[in-house]
Amino acid sequence: MHRIVIAALAVPLAVSLTACGSSGAGSGDGLVFGESTEPCAPIVLTNDTDDETKVRDGSDCLLAAVESGEAVIWDVLAVTVEGDPIPVRYASDGDVVVITDDSTRDEFGNGTVEVRRCATIERGSWLPEGRDCVGTDGPGFDDATLP
Repeated sequence: MHRIVIAALAVPLAVSLTACGSSGAGSGDGLVFGESTEPCAPIVLTNDTDDETKVRDGSDCLLAAVESGEAVIWDVLAVTVEGDPIPVRYASDGDVVVITDDSTRDEFGNGTVEVRRCATIERGSWLPEGRDCVGTDGPGFDDATLP
């Protein structure tokens, strides 16, 4: 069984079960946003008052699935203050959690895809965050699939 720990600080991150490839932004070979809706539905954040509820409910679903060893994919589309989309994926095969954070569309960000394979995942102050992670290569999200 995986341990779940409450953390005080989080950074937007994402997950993918794919561990190789390149940034797929616009190329048609990237991750498909919202390809899985069970058990955790994808969410789109809009910097509105209901974002906190969306994140809390989605995080609860993700953490419960990971804790029970269930395979899960949860996609989150966060937006910067300027409105730039940052898709994030949390994916677990029931053992390892892969977090993919695609900031290639963030005009003021680092413009990279960060993929981390993590031993566990924890609740953060905003989005869940991984623990005992190792960076790896992986694709970003395909532009055509973003809401």
